[in-house]
Amino acid sequence: MSMLWRELGHGEQIDFQIRHAEPMLGEDARLSFHSQIWQGIEWRHDLILVKPSWSAGVEGAYLEITGDDVGQADVDYARDLAEISGVPVVVLFSIPNQPLWEMREDDLIAHTFEKFIESGDQSWPLLVPMVRAANRGLEIARSEFGIDKFVAGGGSKRGWTSWLLAASRPDGLQGIVPIVFDNLGMAQQVHRQIDLWGTPSEQIEDYTRRQLHELAINEEGKELVQIVDPLIHIADSEVPALIINGANDPYWAVDALTHYYRDLPGQSSQVVVPNLPHALGERNFWGPGFARFVQAMLSDQEFSVPNFHSFYQTAQSESLTLEWSCHYDACATHIWAAESDDLLFTESQWQKQESCPGGHRGEVVFDQADKNRAYLLEVEFKDDDGFWRLTSPAFIIKKR
Repeated sequence: MSMLWRELGHGEQIDFQIRHAEPMLGEDARLSFHSQIWQGIEWRHDLILVKPSWSAGVEGAYLEITGDDVGQADVDYARDLAEISGVPVVVLFSIPNQPLWEMREDDLIAHTFEKFIESGDQSWPLLVPMVRAANRGLEIARSEFGIDKFVAGGGSKRGWTSWLLAASRPDGLQGIVPIVFDNLGMAQQVHRQIDLWGTPSEQIEDYTRRQLHELAINEEGKELVQIVDPLIHIADSEVPALIINGANDPYWAVDALTHYYRDLPGQSSQVVVPNLPHALGERNFWGPGFARFVQAMLSDQEFSVPNFHSFYQTAQSESLTLEWSCHYDACATHIWAAESDDLLFTESQWQKQESCPGGHRGEVVFDQADKNRAYLLEVEFKDDDGFWRLTSPAFIIKKR
C-alpha cells in the first residue's frame, strides 16, 4: 500500500514561486512558496529556518510541520527545539491552508472525507494536499537552505501528516516525530473506545456526527481507511518514529498505542508523558529523548530502543507482566500509575510509584486492584550530555 502514498503524496511538479523575505521574529531565514492548487484553491506557505547556538555535529535538520501563519510562539518553539538538539530547525506553516469553506482542522478534514465518499476522488481527503505540501517543504529546504537530510514531525493533525509523509518516501527523510496523534489502526481504536467508554471520544465529534467512525469499521469505508490510516502503510515505510503522546489525552484511549507499537519500523520508540493532555507541555520529560533520536537519525547511528513484551496472566486481564530489554544499559526504571473510575484517565493524576535499577533487561508485574489503573514504565538512560528517557505504552488493568 505504500505505493499509493508515493503517488498521492507528491503530485505533479509545479512552479513553487519562491519568495525570500526578511526575518521578522528572530528566525535566521524566511521565505514563502506556492505548493499546489487543490480543488481550485491555491495553497501558500511560509518556511523559516532557526539555527542553534551550538552544533551536535550532525548534518541535516528537523522539519516542524505546523498549522496557521508564522507567530512568535512558533519561532520560540523552534528555537527551543534547536537548542535542545543542536540541530537546525525548519518550520513549515499553514498545513493545511485554512479555513476553507468556513471550516478548520478536524471539521475540515471530516468534510473532505465525506467528499471522497461521495466522489471516489482520491485527491479529496485533506491529508493528501497536506502531505504534498510537506514534501514540497522538504524540497525547498533542500534547494534554498542546502539541507539534504531531515527528521520531520508535528502535533495532532500534523502528526498524522508525518506518518503519511513517511509512507510517501521522500528523499532524505531519516525519521519522524508524530506528536499527540495516537490513532493508528483506526477500526481497532474505535472499537477500543466503545469497549472502554460505550461511545467514541467526544473530541472526535466532527467525525462522529458525520458517522465517519462507522465507516472506519465497515466495508463502505474500507477505501478511505486504506488511504488515511497510517498503520496500513508503516510496514513498508522503513522510517523510524519517535512517538510523543500525552497520557491524559482525551482524544484517544490511554492504551491506544498498545494496539500498534509492535508493528512500528525498527529503531522506533515512544515517550508517553504522564499528566499531559492533547498538547506539547513542558519539554523536560520528552525533550532529551527527542534530541537523541534526531541526532541518531541524522547521523545514521543506532538509537537505543527498549523492547517491550507484555502479556496478561488471564483472559480477564487480572494482572499484566511487562518485560523489557535493550542493547545499552539503562541507569534506572520508574513505574508510573494512575487511577480512574470511568476508564477515561483524562483527569487522572499520574504518580511515580516505584524506581528500580536499570541494566539490560527487567520484568515488572502489575496486579489488579480495587480501582481501574493504568501503568507505564519509564526507562532512563544517561550519556555524556545527561539523562534522557523513553517509555512503554500505557496499559490498563480493570478493577476487581
